[in-house]
Amino acid sequence: MNKRVVTFLSLFSLVMVLSVYYVMLPSGVTSPGGSSSPVTNVITNADDPYIEGIILERKTSLQEDIEFQLDIMASSEYSATEKALAAERIEYLENIINVEEDMRTSVKERGFVSAFVEIKDKSIDVLALSETKTKAEAMMIIDCIDSFFIDGMFRQVYVHFR
Repeated sequence: MNKRVVTFLSLFSLVMVLSVYYVMLPSGVTSPGGSSSPVTNVITNADDPYIEGIILERKTSLQEDIEFQLDIMASSEYSATEKALAAERIEYLENIINVEEDMRTSVKERGFVSAFVEIKDKSIDVLALSETKTKAEAMMIIDCIDSFFIDGMFRQVYVHFR
């Protein structure tokens, strides 16, 4: 027999067996041995998955930059000046990671379930999870972020709500 015919017959018989199996299942049962009762547990203290995703992306990006700078420091192709600049950049990036984490924690302590903070050159972006999205909440976040005043440089704080 031809290999194609054997393959076709094998797949066809598999499909037939599965279709008969699902047709014969009693109604209301979604999986073998499973119950049809709905799940009633509600998670109330979980962080927003979207915000947690962008936090993870931000941390990954900063870690990749740190690893690149470490590669510069370990390589013999770069001068001592370039290695010193790489060391300064690593220290700066580690400081950014720590300060952003502290800011996130501080915003969460103000009653927001989840928050994302990104420090840029001349601004700080904050994304917080809020039901009411009021100006008072935005001002509370701005005051919270202003209390950090990292490196003595003024930065504009932009607050966004999700």
